[in-house]
Amino acid sequence: MSHFSIKQEAYAAIEAKYRCAHKTRELRLRRIADGRPAYYRQCIRCGHAGNAISTKTGRAEFQSGAIPFFDDELEHQWHAKKSAEYIATYQKIEPSLRAEYDAYLASDAWGARRSIVLARARSICECCEYYSATQVHHKIYERIGQELDTDLMAVCNFCHDLLHGRVAL
Repeated sequence: MSHFSIKQEAYAAIEAKYRCAHKTRELRLRRIADGRPAYYRQCIRCGHAGNAISTKTGRAEFQSGAIPFFDDELEHQWHAKKSAEYIATYQKIEPSLRAEYDAYLASDAWGARRSIVLARARSICECCEYYSATQVHHKIYERIGQELDTDLMAVCNFCHDLLHGRVAL
């Protein structure tokens, strides 16, 4: 199993852990960005809300009194815990991911793929369209080893550093 599969499995485990299975959901009213009301069934234990429900359904379910407001702070705490777990998990597996990626970049398979991308670009940077392309940049990392043509672009050294945030304009 590759380390990239390990990352997917680790992240799937986090999603499973934070999937709300509580039976303590209540109808809540939330104001969305443009000020309109939106109705959710928010878990009162963990704060998870899922997707909005229709206004018609929300109003029909709550016929008497005022609908309680959505607990933004509870949801924020849930997201913060989940995000912290993602960060900790990534920090734990990052050295293995880096080693796997470096081994892939040293492989014959990558060398052949790299040559195809550079030829496609006629060795001209696909970012600035001026300098000679000397690098092949992964726009996404989800399909390492099975990249689509659209996942990769030929770039010059400067644009590659710019894309990775190693240079500021």
